[in-house]
Amino acid sequence: ASSVGCIAASARQFPEKLGPFGKQAAEAVSEIVDATQDAAAIDIAALIQLSAYKLARDVRKLAENPRDADLVIEGTKDVARDARALLANVKRAAKEEKDARARQQLILATEALARATEELAAAAKGVANREPGANHKLVDKAKILEAKIRDVVAYQKWQGPNFRPLIDATTTVADESVRMIEALKVVSCKPKDGGAQTQLSVATQATTASICSLIQAAEELTFGHRECKDAVEAIQCAIGDLDATAINAAVGILPPAPARTTNQQFKEELIEASRNLAAITGRLVEAAKASPENLGSAATEIQAIVPVIVESSKNLAATTADPDTRQSQLQLAKDMTDALLPLIVASRETSTNPSNRHALAS
Repeated sequence: ASSVGCIAASARQFPEKLGPFGKQAAEAVSEIVDATQDAAAIDIAALIQLSAYKLARDVRKLAENPRDADLVIEGTKDVARDARALLANVKRAAKEEKDARARQQLILATEALARATEELAAAAKGVANREPGANHKLVDKAKILEAKIRDVVAYQKWQGPNFRPLIDATTTVADESVRMIEALKVVSCKPKDGGAQTQLSVATQATTASICSLIQAAEELTFGHRECKDAVEAIQCAIGDLDATAINAAVGILPPAPARTTNQQFKEELIEASRNLAAITGRLVEAAKASPENLGSAATEIQAIVPVIVESSKNLAATTADPDTRQSQLQLAKDMTDALLPLIVASRETSTNPSNRHALAS
């Protein structure tokens, strides 16, 4: 994102700096792809999709310059490397697959992919040897290999966390970055070309948007992210419920509390729920600081206890005769939920970015 910002800022005033910024952006995209692969390593289907994307990208690049023998040779090396990675991942998936039919489909897809890769390599060798028609053959074999890659990606058995949004977001960042760098090349050669400047501006905006989507997809996979979001929604509902109850209490239209339960019993119930919330809150903070794998369970407990506190507070208010005491009780309950909301948000932010300790400290 920093590189993209520098590219956009330098496009008109400092075109001579576009080259280094473009190189920096390309290196960052490569690191993003590698980091995504590391993150998705626990899900073989996600690994297959990512390595398939890398191989398909190499194949397309190879087919772009079928007459340039040097580029074809270098591109063939990239294809061979990423084909080995994809084949290894597919073989691993076939080995782990318990369904016989799915396993057989993976094995057949692996064999077809291997054959198509060998045929592409043979066509590339023909280009290197300057054989007549070898460039056309290379393009045809590249299309066949891309089709075999799509057959492999059809394996969609996702287990555990769903890494598909992260993989898709990473792919989009890579694609948009390629378009941006292509536009950057034009601008660096023609810095006064208004059309090229506009094209680069559009490309940088698209790249920035894709990076934001990637960050969001990565955050969704952090410990407790979903549970914290659910807890935030529960707390927001609780705050609204308590506000409505306070208004109803002020005009004397509180709904009656359950029969055969006294004000003292509701008070004891609220005290017990509040103590439980304090204990859960302590676990939440500890999880956010040192044990993020426990953040989800703590957030789920808070989501469950907050409605109990709200209901107990409403029942306590309904059985309290003094209007000032009633309003005071409801306000205390609302203050507690109001304070809980930023704590959940800060805990989630700390889990997403452990270096952001000030969020939790505040």
